[in-house]
Parts: sequence; structure tokens; C-alpha cells
Amino acid sequence: MTDEAEQGVRQGWVPELAATIALAWPLILSNLTMALINATDVVLIGWLGPRQLAAATLGLNLTWAFTLFAMGVVTAGSPMMATALGAKVKSVRDVRRTFRQSLWLVAIMVAPLWLVLWNAEPLILALGQQPELASEAALFLHGYMWSALPFLLFQAMRNYLSAVQRPGWILAVSVVGIALNALVSWSLIFGKFGLPALGLFGGGLAAPSCGPCWR
Repeated sequence: MTDEAEQGVRQGWVPELAATIALAWPLILSNLTMALINATDVVLIGWLGPRQLAAATLGLNLTWAFTLFAMGVVTAGSPMMATALGAKVKSVRDVRRTFRQSLWLVAIMVAPLWLVLWNAEPLILALGQQPELASEAALFLHGYMWSALPFLLFQAMRNYLSAVQRPGWILAVSVVGIALNALVSWSLIFGKFGLPALGLFGGGLAAPSCGPCWR
């Protein structure tokens, strides 16, 4: 390979590498913030007692398959939007259509997810768990299930911002979410700032819908 060819190759991959790093580092940090958010929830629910923490973990394990499937379907919009922008820089119509369809998919998937989680106790009992533990896990899921919709909407928006190379907004929202989640969870679990002490139900209501992060 000639010097001119080597220089051409170097000039080709260096900008690509720089663009990849610029896109990746906010996304990596936002994933770390999600882990920190869920660690905060584990600590707060753990203060209720080991049985309550076990029940919450048991309930979240039930959501694993459903959450993974829903996230996979919604995440498919990211490469589709990126491909459209790669083919045409100002491909507004295709990007807008893909993002809109992602929102429709969220609306379609969340309804059966809510139905399953609302009736989780018989499923947990069928898996051979203790009745008391199954009852408390279902109580947690009755609060936790409502976070599925905003979480999946966040994933759709995350995919859009990643495709248009604006990952900084994702990181900013995630960082704010750390303090907000801790405050809301603490208030709902233990009854602070005039809110009722909802215990395990409050922990589920305030928890972000990310069961895999608890595993």
C-alpha cells in the first residue's frame, strides 16, 4: 500500500472513530446512572426488611422476559433511523415515521404487559413460591407496572436522540433522574413530605422499569 493510500485510510477511520467515541461516552455514562438509580432503590427497599427486598426481586424477575422483549422491539427503531439519516442527511420524513411507529409499538406492548403484571400473584404461586412472598411481590408489581410506559417512551426517545447524534440530552436526563428517583422513592416508601408511607407498593411505584438492572 502506498503512502497516499495509507493516508487515505487513516483519514477515513480516524473521523469515524472520533464520531463513535463522541456518541458512545454519554450513552455509557447514562447506563451507569441507571445502575446507580436501581442500586438506590435496592438500598431503600432493603431498609424495609429482607423479606420485602426478596419479594421485590422476585417480582422483578417475572418482568425480565417481558422487559427484554419490549426493549428489543423498541430499540429496533434506532438503526432504522440511523440508516435513513446515513442514506440522506435530511431524511426527516423517514426518521419521523420510524419514531412515530416506535411510539405506537410502545402503546401496543404496554397493555398486555400491564395485564400480566396486575395478575402476577397466581403466576408466582404457580412457580412454587411461598404465598406470603408471592402476595408481597404482587403488591410491589402493582406499583411497579405503571413505570413500564414512561420507561419504554424514554427508550424510544433515547433511540431517536442516539440516531440524530444528540446523546448529551440522554445523559442529562439520566443524571437528573438519580436525585429525583432517590427523593421520590424515599418519600413514597417511608411517607415523607406529607406523602403516605406506601412501603413496598411505594417502592414499586417509584422504581424505574428496569428489572434486568436488579439482577
